[in-house]
Amino acid sequence: MKPNRYRHMIPAIFLFLLFAPRAQAAALPHIGYIYPAGGQQSLTFKAEIGGQYLDKVYAVYVTGNGVKAKILEHILPETPERIVAAREKGGQSKLKTDGPTSIGKTESAVKTTLKRKIKSFKQQPNVQLEETVVIQLTVSPEATPGRREIRLLTSAGASNPVVFYVGSLLEYREKEPNDREPNAKALPTLPSVINGQIMPGDLDRFRIKAKKGQSLVLETKARALVPYLADTVPGWFQPVITLFDANGKEVGYADDYEFNPDPILFYDVPKDGEYVLEIRDALYRGREDFTYRLTVGELPFIAGRFPLGGPAGSQVFITVSGKNLPAAGLTVDTGHNVPDTYFDLKNKEGLVSNPIRFAVDTLPEMLESEPNNNSQQAQPITLPVIINGRVQTPGDRDVFSFTAKAGREIAAEVIARRLDSPLDSILQLTDSNGKLLQANDDYEDKNFGLMTHHADSYLTYKIPTDGTYFIRLDDIQNKGGGEYAYRLRLSPKQPDFTLRVVPSGITLAAGSSAVITAYALRKDGFGGAVKLSADKGFTLSPAIIAAQAEKTELTITASTEVPPGIFSPRITGTAVIQGQEYQRQAVPADDMVQAFGYRQLVPAEKLFVLVTTPAAFTISVNLTSGERVKIPKNSTAAIVVNAIRRSNNVQGIKLELKDPPPGITMAETNIGGKTAKSKVILKADKEAVVGLKGALILTGTAWLNKEKYIITAPAIPFEIID
Repeated sequence: MKPNRYRHMIPAIFLFLLFAPRAQAAALPHIGYIYPAGGQQSLTFKAEIGGQYLDKVYAVYVTGNGVKAKILEHILPETPERIVAAREKGGQSKLKTDGPTSIGKTESAVKTTLKRKIKSFKQQPNVQLEETVVIQLTVSPEATPGRREIRLLTSAGASNPVVFYVGSLLEYREKEPNDREPNAKALPTLPSVINGQIMPGDLDRFRIKAKKGQSLVLETKARALVPYLADTVPGWFQPVITLFDANGKEVGYADDYEFNPDPILFYDVPKDGEYVLEIRDALYRGREDFTYRLTVGELPFIAGRFPLGGPAGSQVFITVSGKNLPAAGLTVDTGHNVPDTYFDLKNKEGLVSNPIRFAVDTLPEMLESEPNNNSQQAQPITLPVIINGRVQTPGDRDVFSFTAKAGREIAAEVIARRLDSPLDSILQLTDSNGKLLQANDDYEDKNFGLMTHHADSYLTYKIPTDGTYFIRLDDIQNKGGGEYAYRLRLSPKQPDFTLRVVPSGITLAAGSSAVITAYALRKDGFGGAVKLSADKGFTLSPAIIAAQAEKTELTITASTEVPPGIFSPRITGTAVIQGQEYQRQAVPADDMVQAFGYRQLVPAEKLFVLVTTPAAFTISVNLTSGERVKIPKNSTAAIVVNAIRRSNNVQGIKLELKDPPPGITMAETNIGGKTAKSKVILKADKEAVVGLKGALILTGTAWLNKEKYIITAPAIPFEIID
């Protein structure tokens, strides 16, 4: 195998590392925040990453170009055990770990500092944020501005990603004390970005000088930096920003921006003077992960635009509204590829606006035409079509009429909130007599894992008789305006699917496997099976999501020929839909908990696979490709498990099933010190369901030089038979 087949490869120094992950021997590292959560081009600065299980951290991984990082310190909370350990070492407070300071350098060790975390009124202890890793980031002048993801690599594996921004504006870090007006720190230059943290009871104040006629935009990123927490206490950071004039009078306030919890404040300056900007939590809560980035200045900002999308292979003129925009519109070239595109606007000073998503589709498109507020004024349409429209005033409604034949299955879908429109739609389908046939307010689209209010509407309906039908669209909150735009798809059902792979970060040794979950997010009634495949060097088992199934648990295995390094293999799903073969590439995601227990699949920038040196041993099952182990109900089936040892010191390997379905068990099995294979007996008792198909996850546990290894075999496809 040629090494150049692999992208994002870490140098072969991994072949010599002694700290290779012990394959689930320890809890995986988890990070909750980075502070500051961004940095300016051409700067070198320190940042703190807070989390848990960060022992033996040895590297930092940053997506994109132009950002280098190295580790400076690992700070632990003080515990009685650590105090005793330090005293036994002669009172030394610095303990060495096994890892290098950066990838490719083994001569220098990361220092782990034993340091008491002071519990003042501005700190709240939390076990999930108890460890801190101090890193140094160097951002080159050529680094592309925008959103990145950062992970830490430890002896146990790679952490989850956290958000980090590369900026082109001047950046400042808040300095305490700054919670009283006399202590408010001055921002000497606008536009600029303020990086800060809010602790319990804290608020931050800054002085800015503004001139009459300026149109200031104060944009906050807080929830966007740490959207999901490991627990619900104290909960999400809910930032509030307030602007005061020189006399202390409140002249501006924002606690959100339409449906976005991160506030944006617009202020047209009436006269020259000094103003005070304040940011705090709405409930005066705080914690280390209550971080923010607050951009202040005469920045271009797109608040509304129309239309929200266009057909592939065309040029579409978009009108825009907002602040400090260089023009009232622009033309977007959609190209010939279907995936959506993004655009922004740059003013004469070179400042760039917020990025805006522009939807691209292959269906015919048309514009909504007023008046169309009732069935008598209904705008006639022909299916299939995408209608670009707006609820232009409070109380406005749009009604469309179409003819359809009996037995035809149609779909009606609003795409608005998913394109950052404030519209909260409701759809109603009626017959020619006005009888309500189907209605929908909110529909959850699992493709949008960060969305907290799925306000778009979706319905399907099988036409009972030939005739004329009406579809009515309203804003359920009775709001409206130029920015309340939408795209309404009316078409026969278009069965399709997208894929998610969880988690977004995977650590495995060459020749071994890791457990992942693949989700099929089905559209318009698609219920077929989805076959899965991975880039060369990686295999999946079982490589299928069964018909009608939402997800499947499976394993990804790295070939023994894959060298140690970081990879981003593509995982592809293939399905036959209405006689045609479709392929969809999986989007990496993490199954994360929102406050109060809601779980959502939050997309990551890329699939991160860390392959380490081969493990002390591997296990596998003798099965041919596509074969399923058939287990009779109330009976048993035998499989043969192979073990390959890289060290003669690996003795007995204990085999276990990980979370098997109800009714399936395995007889206790050990592969002895010199045994290469063993027969394993699987049993299906009375609780097992005949016809059940899935995958069994088999693990092997062994000790080597007082280190515990837990290795996963490629998943075992099975079926319960009568």
